[in-house]
Amino acid sequence: MHHSLNISRIYHYLLGLTALLIGAYSKWIFLGLIPLFVLVLLAWRKGHFEFRWYSMQWSWTLLYVIYVTYSIVLWNDELSPRQIEYKLSWLIFPLIFSLAPKFKLEKNYVVTGLTIGVIIASFMGIGKAIQTCLTIGLTLTSYTSSNICINHPTYFSATATIALILLIDNWNQPSLIQWPRWLKIVSVCFITIMILLSFSMAGFLFIAAVTNLIFIHFLIKKETSKKLKILMIGFPILAGLLLSKNDFIKGEFNNTRHALTQYMHSPTQFILDKKQSQNGDEVRLIMWTASFLEIQEHPFGVGPTQMGQHLSQRLNALDQSEMAELNSHGEVHYNPHNQYLQMALEIGWIPLGIFIFILAKLIFIGVKNNLYGLASIVLLLGFHCLFESILQRQSGIVTFTFCITFCIFYLSNNNVTETNHVA
Repeated sequence: MHHSLNISRIYHYLLGLTALLIGAYSKWIFLGLIPLFVLVLLAWRKGHFEFRWYSMQWSWTLLYVIYVTYSIVLWNDELSPRQIEYKLSWLIFPLIFSLAPKFKLEKNYVVTGLTIGVIIASFMGIGKAIQTCLTIGLTLTSYTSSNICINHPTYFSATATIALILLIDNWNQPSLIQWPRWLKIVSVCFITIMILLSFSMAGFLFIAAVTNLIFIHFLIKKETSKKLKILMIGFPILAGLLLSKNDFIKGEFNNTRHALTQYMHSPTQFILDKKQSQNGDEVRLIMWTASFLEIQEHPFGVGPTQMGQHLSQRLNALDQSEMAELNSHGEVHYNPHNQYLQMALEIGWIPLGIFIFILAKLIFIGVKNNLYGLASIVLLLGFHCLFESILQRQSGIVTFTFCITFCIFYLSNNNVTETNHVA
């Protein structure tokens, strides 16, 4: 019994360490993942863990097998190994989280670890911003966007939002109760500020949408006090007024609206007019168009190793020779900036349908089992997939795969534990 308790303690500490490393800097994950994997294998051999089949876990592995198959059939000495490595999380995490402990699983170590990791990344970003300020002076750009993020702003924003979701969802859990209330409030406020400073438009839109839904939910509830209703109505109005006074944010929204208006009026003319110095919105619209046209011609995909060549040819056909240039790896400068289009172009419509089914099923499981943290994280992933190829970088695929598979693991493991306890 004492030996089992020691394994449980070490196991949870390693889970927390892995989450911390993901939150701080995902490329450090092997420092926590290797000892975690070794511990799980050794404990499994000694009977402290058992293999349990979770279909939703291995659905990610199905996608991984499809990617590996395309990468091998359409082999490229440089791109194929990279594709196999980048998406290895779809194999490793389902495997680790299919070896279930016979003791009760606690999720607070992961929540705490990820939160601390994001805070560490935030202070590293602040240090980077200070260096920028010393170089170019104190301006808005010196402490926002990529200047305050050690990672890509969208990916940092996504990871920080996941930490925020889990922190709020587990507010009253035992290990977080040990935090002073003021520290939890400060952590939520600090992470929220860092998300806003990252200037990720996808992050802005997601937080705004979720906040409005929460406000509507509480406004509908009869037991909500009048003061709280006034506060909830006034908060988004005040936030909107403050944001409207920021010239940079106003400019970003105006640029987006202007680009969409031009594109909807005449997509062909829009692309022909944008031959040089495109902003982020214009790049997305061009890449979405090029990707969609390629998908129409190749419904079963062109393979992850051949996508660059196909997009280059399509961009040249759209008179976008600068964007069509290939780098030394055989890739174009920009990916499709949409995970759904990226997946359809790489491996076809059928695997894309599997991916969408996985997301929908996970949201259903989360809502059905009152695991709103899981449902929110999957919604966040689905939302970011509209504006970024969020599962093409290791920071995106590692963070989302770890958090989603762990939530499923936690739900399934504790259901089995409770059933065995009752029996």
